[in-house]
Amino acid sequence: MLMFKQLKGKIKHEYDVFSQAFVKNILAGYMIYSRIIRQYGKDAKLYLTGFNNAYSCGLLFNAFCSELPIEELPIFCVCEENGREEAEILSIKSIEMLTQDEMGDLYCLFMFADKRRLILLNHNILNYLFINSNIYGYKGLNYINGEWWCSYPNILINKRQEPTFDYGDTVKIFEEFSLIPGRTVLLTPQIKEVIPVPNWFWFFLAEALEEKGFIVCTYCESNDKPIDGTKAVTFSLKKAVPFVEMAGTTIGNRNAFQDVTESAKCLKIAIYYDFVENFKPSLTSNIKDFFTLTVYNEQDQYEFEYTRRGEVALIDKLVKMVISYSEGQGA
Repeated sequence: MLMFKQLKGKIKHEYDVFSQAFVKNILAGYMIYSRIIRQYGKDAKLYLTGFNNAYSCGLLFNAFCSELPIEELPIFCVCEENGREEAEILSIKSIEMLTQDEMGDLYCLFMFADKRRLILLNHNILNYLFINSNIYGYKGLNYINGEWWCSYPNILINKRQEPTFDYGDTVKIFEEFSLIPGRTVLLTPQIKEVIPVPNWFWFFLAEALEEKGFIVCTYCESNDKPIDGTKAVTFSLKKAVPFVEMAGTTIGNRNAFQDVTESAKCLKIAIYYDFVENFKPSLTSNIKDFFTLTVYNEQDQYEFEYTRRGEVALIDKLVKMVISYSEGQGA
């Protein structure tokens, strides 16, 4: 009986702490919401992209906005500087940049706010019932086109916004880092969405590529560290496509950078970590089919699953692909 009372007291304490924190987040979200409405006016509607989905969410946003009543003012709310750059690449006009904490607070407010004024893109009732996520992978449905369907059910995919990139200074970047056009491989191991491929894989891949005469560099943001033995390169996302097109190849964990560079004319390889062998994030798909980039229908886009058992064979395959592509481009 004493044990039960102690457990009950502990649960009540943790619930009270959670409740207080949740209420605090809701109030913070309301303050952020009020600030944005004051800035843009009473006709503003806030569309939340989430934490790392600005590019994929934004591809159909302009087409969606073109069908809204003229008096409505849609505000595309993104997370951090990368989100803002992704929105600008897609020529989205009214952009509100938020911190991760601010986006989280607005998510909490969303549960109680007017859904006509605060809209969470890529979510509908099917998400809360876990119906969407459990049918991803079935007959071509996946996370990205599922996101489009949830966000813009009446907009055709062929109305996607063409991205615009900054091609200036790309040659200077290559000269600054002593990179060779067509013989450079950009690694993008950073990831926030799912569990990353182990760092040793990237080290051994870089070593194998360098043995074949390629220069290997790692795309780094803020405090990111490059893969050992590679060059750290940093540039605006607006220069991402020009950079990888000049480099020739980009290989990385499946991440938002690969969404941004989906239109690049180069060899693009996404690696998924099958961290639990044959793991299925939905009832109908493996992790690769769930997050696949093939929905973009771009050429020279390949995807592989990493397993520790198949690590050596995968590195060998990737090196051969890079060599073959480079020779085909005359590099």
